[in-house]
Amino acid sequence: MLADRALDETATADADERRAVDETLAAGPDTARGDAHDSDTLASPGAPVRSPLATAALAPGTRIGRQRILRLLGAGGMGVVYAAHDPELGREVALKLLLGEPSAGAQLRLQREAQALAKLAHPNVVAIYDVGTHAGAVWLAMEFVVGETFDAWLAAERPRWRAIVAVMKQVMAGVAAAHQEGVLHRDLKPQNIMVGRDGRVRVMDFGLARASGERAPEAPGGERPALALNLTVVGAVMGTPAYMAPEQFDGLVADERTDQFALAVMMWEALYGRPPFRGESFPELMLAVTSGAREAPPPDSAVPGWLRKILERALAVDRHQRFESVRVMLAAIDAAEERVRWRRLVA
Repeated sequence: MLADRALDETATADADERRAVDETLAAGPDTARGDAHDSDTLASPGAPVRSPLATAALAPGTRIGRQRILRLLGAGGMGVVYAAHDPELGREVALKLLLGEPSAGAQLRLQREAQALAKLAHPNVVAIYDVGTHAGAVWLAMEFVVGETFDAWLAAERPRWRAIVAVMKQVMAGVAAAHQEGVLHRDLKPQNIMVGRDGRVRVMDFGLARASGERAPEAPGGERPALALNLTVVGAVMGTPAYMAPEQFDGLVADERTDQFALAVMMWEALYGRPPFRGESFPELMLAVTSGAREAPPPDSAVPGWLRKILERALAVDRHQRFESVRVMLAAIDAAEERVRWRRLVA
């Protein structure tokens, strides 16, 4: 009954909003060449075949699998997210519809990713309930989180460094748990982190960057501003440029330490109010990251030196010089905090 009422309320959604989303989706990604150095790239030759479900906003009441669409939540470079009602679970879920029409191999990989995450059941990873295809598009039914993204939380709360560390420790715990299941993220960024109103932090979109199965923009070149490159790039270069590790720029296969680098970039940016690497264009940003030309922290920062040293190690150009894993990095932060507490007690 509540679901029917919600459908009635959302059926009269503003047409201009729907039209704006349609235009965003219709723009779609361009085609790009694959990279022989990245064995996880799923791009196949030729232009992508786009599902009709991925090029128009779905009307309330539309059924995807067993879910019934309630309302549009947002759209991005990877896909569209709707609020939907799952009659079997008897609750609202977030339903993500991936853009493009993936190959059979990509669908199989996506299902494996979803199954691994479903088994994970970690409090700091958004729960995956179901996965399937409909009219040539892959969809995922996920936990509906009431909260805001990490970047929105930072802007609204303007937290001190200890609060930022507390949030990022939850993020690292979720990422480390997924790594244990053999699942990499490869596109960690503030927009993929949800800070729930219940205080619990969840990481979203695990595995989707490498399982979308679509062609996407070639690595941006020319003199496009680096600040405008906040997008997911799949193909020759995979990830969001501002948070990509050197090996991603080089087209090499990602591993757990690649996610570790992105976590350190996010944490540095949140703590110091500026990114660790700067560039006015994609080539400049790439040069800064791959050469290790890191920006110095603000001289008046309250962030302790022990934390800066941990982040600097996680930001090493050579991945072998970073922490062995995200779990080890998290343990280093916990150990440093414990030492500080003991010093205060002794004092």
